[in-house]
Amino acid sequence: MNRVFVLPSDIKDEKVIISGSEAYHLRKVLRSGPGDRIQVADGNGNEFLAEIVEVNEKILCRVVQRLDSNPEPEVKVVLWQSIPKGDKMDFIIQKCTELGVAEINPVYSKYTIVKLNQKKEKEREKRWQRIAHEAAKQCRRSVIPVINPIKNWQEITLFSQDKCLYLMFAETEKENSLRKLLELNPYSREIHLLVGPEGGFAPEEIKIAQEKGWHPVTLGRRILRTETAGMAGLTMVLYHFGQIGG
Repeated sequence: MNRVFVLPSDIKDEKVIISGSEAYHLRKVLRSGPGDRIQVADGNGNEFLAEIVEVNEKILCRVVQRLDSNPEPEVKVVLWQSIPKGDKMDFIIQKCTELGVAEINPVYSKYTIVKLNQKKEKEREKRWQRIAHEAAKQCRRSVIPVINPIKNWQEITLFSQDKCLYLMFAETEKENSLRKLLELNPYSREIHLLVGPEGGFAPEEIKIAQEKGWHPVTLGRRILRTETAGMAGLTMVLYHFGQIGG
């Protein structure tokens, strides 16, 4: 069954208004018409079975019934990803959305090769949110991860909160593993993961982050690519807390 995302405000009085690209896709690509039934999600965890009533530039549906939505992970994982070269960020956002990330913060760090002007930043941010939207729809998530505006290194240190666990993947770290830090913090319910670019983190970046509450950790003996590290860390966190793998 076809599935679309709408804004919560588009659902009112047992009616749903579908507009924009979702309406275009239903109307022009899928050739949906009155009487067809679709699944509608509002991006906040609510899902409905709806029947198309009227097709114009916007599509009017009536709510048939409320559906049980796929539960989101009980542990909120926020990824801070240094922007890699090429289209690797697209891949990271798509796959981390499929795995269950709650939020992604693109980051400029010292060894980040990609530097965008303000216009290009806005274009990339829109593109990345669209990729998260499509990935969430494809994998039947009821919530779309938030792709935040690109942040510089100084902004990373402004977000530390006592109740959260902040972990940065550093290839220079030899003692503290991701698993060890998770075992030492069994009651953490919001975990932030910081991944460096192709060149890793500069020593001064690790020092500054540590002073602000970030814990350098290793993912193991092998050095992972930047587009692999975030996905590996996310999977390990969710598996550790029983949120993935059965």
